[in-house]
Amino acid sequence: MSRQALARQRRDESIDFTHHTNTMTASTPGKSRTMTNEQDIGDRLAAHSRASRLGALNLSDWTRKLTELIAAQSDVRGKVSVSNVRPIETGAGSSSGTLLFEARWNDQSQPLVLKFAPEKKLFHSYDMAAQVRIQRALEGSGIPVPHIYWADLDGEHLGVESYVMHRVDGAGAPIAWQTSGVIFEASPAQRATMLREYIHTLAKIHAVDWRALGLEALERRTDSTQPIARELQWYWASLEASNNPDAKARFADIHQWLRANEPPIPQPVLCHGDTNLTNNLFRDGHVVGVIDWEMAFLGTPECDLTYAANLLTPIGQDYVPMEGIPSIEEFYAEYQRVSGRTLANLEYYRLFSTLRTAIIWNVAMRQFPPDLQAGFAFAIDFIERKLDACARAVGARR
Repeated sequence: MSRQALARQRRDESIDFTHHTNTMTASTPGKSRTMTNEQDIGDRLAAHSRASRLGALNLSDWTRKLTELIAAQSDVRGKVSVSNVRPIETGAGSSSGTLLFEARWNDQSQPLVLKFAPEKKLFHSYDMAAQVRIQRALEGSGIPVPHIYWADLDGEHLGVESYVMHRVDGAGAPIAWQTSGVIFEASPAQRATMLREYIHTLAKIHAVDWRALGLEALERRTDSTQPIARELQWYWASLEASNNPDAKARFADIHQWLRANEPPIPQPVLCHGDTNLTNNLFRDGHVVGVIDWEMAFLGTPECDLTYAANLLTPIGQDYVPMEGIPSIEEFYAEYQRVSGRTLANLEYYRLFSTLRTAIIWNVAMRQFPPDLQAGFAFAIDFIERKLDACARAVGARR
């Protein structure tokens, strides 16, 4: 039986996530402090990211330039008006600049989103053209991506690489989604539905024919020919560019072990790359938008799944997930059920994903002001202890 047929056969089956005990309101002093810290750090990270990505232009400047951008498009006629330009309020899209606004043109009004290359880049390389290419390729594929109206990839109108897309009517979760926002505020049954939708959407992403969609350029992100080696090279270049020799020394043995022990990958799949719940927009329990494809790459389903699993519980906490959120085992089982795939080499990919996360957090922290670095230190310590445990489990570190 094919994977597609197996998935169809199983589509009406379901795994119940709602049995977990809700411990989010635990009164244990240490846990309460950690939850407060996580929400506070998340809010401060979002505020810092917005400020560093917006650059020197004020919102009046952005309004004027957006009006010029839209008016210059060949499919736009007559008067253009742009209003209510504002930054996002959650921490989504922290590696790029993001503004929300409303616009009227051609006798229609639409809620829109501007994505633009950040003034201060998180990674060593920022390929906005690749993001546009991926998102446009996925339109009509069954993956709910926002429609891109216009791209200004040479910065002719805004002075920076950018594109404008439809703003989906959906709610995104904040960075600290375990303590506030659309998932936290949902009932246990609603959370279970949302998490199943999230898992099913991942399965759909991994099922697309990326070659048929013209996404072969992802094979050239670096000069490595093996998928995992290619991504390791990409993230290692970002770590080197961040001028963090201490982190390089801490991670070097794991980096080399992963390169030397990459499993065979006969059929790479499209990976979103940043499978955080914050990059999914929900409405009525359904995923209605998947956003922020900056970190997309070719890999295996396990790459996305282990990265997502790392983010299912709050940083530094070991209590049972809130009611309605699956355990890691349930998360993997539901993916296998709906996709018809059998997951393999999970310990290897868990180490790979944890190294990616550790590198990302170390690179990001170099851009923070000293007080925020101090506040985020507990998260760095947590992820590196987790990385060490994963490495020792597979023999990558003695």
